[in-house]
Amino acid sequence: ISLDAQKYTDEERAGWQVSHDLQTISEKCAQKPCIVMVDELDKLPEYENGKLVTRTFIGAINQILTDGVYGNGTEKTQFSNVLVMTTMNFSPDDIERY
Repeated sequence: ISLDAQKYTDEERAGWQVSHDLQTISEKCAQKPCIVMVDELDKLPEYENGKLVTRTFIGAINQILTDGVYGNGTEKTQFSNVLVMTTMNFSPDDIERY
């Protein structure tokens, strides 16, 4: 299953969109293990107007990787049978700085 992280750049809609897409993935993976490939993760800006921002999508992926679940309160969706991988390209500027 492939997810394009650029789809979640609009923070006003990202919460609903992330929840909807992750619920769909969870349903597809309920009976068998799945691999989710997150593409273009490096395209989500970390800074806006010079300030570090937290992205809804990044938080969701972090929660899945850390806890094996997504959600808050009593509504948690299991992702313990999902392998999450990212595919990223590093910018030449980042490589030069490194």
